Amino acid sequence: MGKLKIQALATPGHTTGGMSYWIGESILSGDAIFAGSMGRANASWPGLFHSITVRLLTFPDHYRLFPGHGPATTVGKEKQHNPFFYGRVPN
Repeated sequence: MGKLKIQALATPGHTTGGMSYWIGESILSGDAIFAGSMGRANASWPGLFHSITVRLLTFPDHYRLFPGHGPATTVGKEKQHNPFFYGRVPN
């Protein structure tokens, strides 16, 4: 989009075609993950968990996550404080 680089990331689980968008050091994560929680798995709970742990929480800790609802957060905060992922993804 002009000089702005936007990379689409497939993050299925909330919906079959769920997508997140990586822009610089920010990720628009939609309804996949929320600050302190995760989205409802309309399509697949294992798929959503995989999308979050393999696609989103593998970015550097300082990367910002902008969910579809609620406050922004960071990858590091979610790995350390989100009860769905604490201890389940490497720090």
